[in-house]
Order: sequence, then structure tokens, then C-alpha cells
Amino acid sequence: MVETLLDDAPRPFRFDVAVEPQAANASAAAGTRRLLLPVRITNTGSHALVPEGPGRTTVRARILTELGAWEEETPLASVLVPGETQRLAVAIAVPPQTGRYEVELRAMRAGVPDGQGSSVTLPLAVETRPTRAAQGCCTILLDESRAALAEAQRKQTLPDDYTDVTQGWFARGKRWLKRKLLGNFKHAYVDVLSRQQSEVNRRLIAAVQQLADCCATLDHAVRSLDERLARLEASSREAATEQTAEPAYR
Repeated sequence: MVETLLDDAPRPFRFDVAVEPQAANASAAAGTRRLLLPVRITNTGSHALVPEGPGRTTVRARILTELGAWEEETPLASVLVPGETQRLAVAIAVPPQTGRYEVELRAMRAGVPDGQGSSVTLPLAVETRPTRAAQGCCTILLDESRAALAEAQRKQTLPDDYTDVTQGWFARGKRWLKRKLLGNFKHAYVDVLSRQQSEVNRRLIAAVQQLADCCATLDHAVRSLDERLARLEASSREAATEQTAEPAYR
């Protein structure tokens, strides 16, 4: 088998990623800089996709308007082999002006032209929301949590390398000595711990984002039930008023 693989030609490369947003549309308050959108991506191509390195894959969110373009790129959470699915919280740069926009979500791979990646679009509404508190008790908290998640998503990846800035006399020798004394500790412990913590941060942000979406759905359901109960109470009061007023007319 090894000899066959060594003699065979390289397998044909096909980059294909299906991006499926978990919501039909998105909304944000005016002044919000970034928004997180839960999506599901599936690797339907021929090779595995990696989140780092020269062949890394990212999900780009782009908004094109007459005033310019807003773009954000979100890397994969982990290696994605063909046929597997992964959930991501994709960052979206929100335009400062209120209005209706179209967000294009496209899977991108370094070294592959833009036209070869699959894409999907969904509407984005940027609203002023002057009476946002009147729409539900959880709405303000959900907006604040989404803003905090967007900021945490930007800082979730910890550095796993550093640049030695040793200067002065015998700087080259001092850099060599530090590499000899601390190199194994850095590669075997510090870098591994940094990558593991970055992965934990990604998973925690994705979990909290799903909880925020669940709370938003429940809040919307509660508001719908309250409005329905209010309509039923109003109709029952009107019916009772008509019944009490009918003998007086007679």
C-alpha cells in the first residue's frame, strides 16, 4: 500500500464547503461594531481543512454597500475532514448606518480563488431600537451579551509564539542560550497550553452563543404569548361590556 501511494499521482484537489446559517436573518442595534452569527459548515470537498497555516480555511462575512465594504474572517475551530460538520460563531462587521443589508458568507481557503468557494447570503437589519426595553425584559441583556461575545471572539486566540527582542552586548549569544535552556519548556508546555486554551475559548464562546440564541427564541415566544393573552383579555372585556350594556338599551 505504501509503495502504491508513493508511485501514484497526487489526488485531485476539490475545495467545497457548504455554509448553512442557523438563522434566516440577523439584526443588530445601530452602533454595534461586530455581531456573531451561528452557522454550520460541512466539508464536502476532497481534502481535510485546517484552521491555521498557509492552507488555512476561514469563513468570510462581507457586506457590500455604496459607501464601502465591511469584512470579517473567522477561522475554523479545528481540523475538518471530508464529510464532517462543524459549528462556528461567525463574526460580522456591522455598518454604522441603519438600514437593510445583505451579508455574504463564503468559505475561503488560502491559495484558492474566491470564485471556487461556496457562498450563501442572508439579510441583516441595522435598527435604531429607541424603545428596545419595551419589547421584552431580556432584550437589553441579550444585546449586551452578544456585544460581549463579539469582543471575546476577537480575543479568543492566544499567541503560541513570540519574538525574542534581546539587544545589547552579546545579544546573539544570549538568544542562543535562552533557546537552549527554555526551548523544550516552551514547545512542550507553553505552546501546547496556549493552543489548548484557545480551543477551550472557541468552544465556550460557541456554547454561550447557542445559549444566547436559545434565550432570544424563548423571549420571543414569551412576548408572543403575552400579546395573545392581552388580545384575549381585551376581547373578553369587550364581550362582557356588550352583555351588561344590552339590557339598558332594551
